[in-house]
Amino acid sequence: MKILVLIQSGGVAPEGGLPDVSADRLPACGREPSFGFGGAQDEVLVVRLKRSEEEPSSGGFVLVPVPSDGQNLFEMEAPAYAGEGFVRKAVLEYAILNSFEAVIVLPGFESPDGKIVWRLLAAIRAGAAACVAERRGRRTLPCLLAERLLGMPIADPWEPCRAYAVGAVRQIPFQACRDNGHFDFEILVQMARAGLKIEGAAVDCVTHTASQGFGSRLLRTVGAAVSVRLHDMGIFYHRKYDRAVGETRYDLKIGYPSSHSFAAAMVEAGARVLDLACGPGDVALILRDKKCRVVGVDRRPADPARFEKFVLADLDWEEPFAYLGEFDWILALDCLEHLDNPERFISFVRRTCHAAKPRLLVTVPNIGFLPVRAALLFGQFNYGRMGILDLTHKRLFTFKSLQRALEEAGCVVESMSGIPAPYAKVFGKGFVAGLMARLNSVLIRLAPGLFSYQIAAVAHFRPVIRKPAGMS
Repeated sequence: MKILVLIQSGGVAPEGGLPDVSADRLPACGREPSFGFGGAQDEVLVVRLKRSEEEPSSGGFVLVPVPSDGQNLFEMEAPAYAGEGFVRKAVLEYAILNSFEAVIVLPGFESPDGKIVWRLLAAIRAGAAACVAERRGRRTLPCLLAERLLGMPIADPWEPCRAYAVGAVRQIPFQACRDNGHFDFEILVQMARAGLKIEGAAVDCVTHTASQGFGSRLLRTVGAAVSVRLHDMGIFYHRKYDRAVGETRYDLKIGYPSSHSFAAAMVEAGARVLDLACGPGDVALILRDKKCRVVGVDRRPADPARFEKFVLADLDWEEPFAYLGEFDWILALDCLEHLDNPERFISFVRRTCHAAKPRLLVTVPNIGFLPVRAALLFGQFNYGRMGILDLTHKRLFTFKSLQRALEEAGCVVESMSGIPAPYAKVFGKGFVAGLMARLNSVLIRLAPGLFSYQIAAVAHFRPVIRKPAGMS
């Protein structure tokens, strides 16, 4: 097994570097066959961290060989400002690029025992865990609170002895974690969210957590756990906690104020509907209950049984509407913000639509929503997997800019309404969500541009002169 051992100290190294015993005893103990470490089948690289007040002359980290009875021992100089996460990212990246199988992190304050290395490494070697962290007796209060908030078991992030399986580290965006002491907690959360197994090992390793103070550890752990929950609720996106791959399809939003509920209420029974960017067809199912006939268009396949007709097309590149027939309603729900040129697209739909008076229903997120404005005031413009600042949104609208875009594309705007935030998606369909939605609706009537989470616009197209039938 190819193993990298990082002996990391917390402060600036004394003149002459760390005491030799911090590094030398580890390989010596590790060579004992009873510990299964450093034997004939293992290739071990020990890196001892040395702090410096100066920038490395090379502009990066350099491994310098250290004489140590023929052991594979190196010293790595890092600037004093480089936090624990800063250094560990560099070491993990080095391990990935150089095909190591395991990385062990140990504190550099006292000589570790070879038994510690074996206990940390045992589950990694057996392929039974992605990470093994030091466990000291009963779980600490910060750890228990973090587990409660996150809803997942994690090891205590503040204990310094730890082993990582490099194959597991490859699967998570560890480079997005912070450069300070929060790194240990955040990488554990990443592994737990990725379904990777984390184990605790009962070891007697000298710890440095006491220097942080119980209150500091408690606040930092709970604060980090809360940031994960805010990410999951779509309030504050963090790339490091993002588990999704590719684009996210929105869920059906029925049973509370939303763009889907608004459309279901507006479209009359028996209408023929063109649903643009229809997704899997959830809205079509709701409209079918009203005896509506729905033609769906989306760039990803959907169940054709949900529609009268389904057209597979990319709205940015294809124009599939010229021969779809006449419609009473054209729905563009949560659609225009994803297009390269919404005005050009609406103009094309207007020119090619055959119905005498089709009505257009558009819903878009409101970039003027109060929380977004407040965040921007403090320098935050945080994109996410969903919501107003969805990562896939190409255009952002306010009430005025949406009205102008529709009018310039040849529409006559009949009405514009505000839609409250989807509290039911955060708090569930209960009393709290209902109360907040009602309060939000009252505030929307007072200042729609400030308190609307989404904007719903109903419009119709200005007439187009068409050639009489039979005229060449």
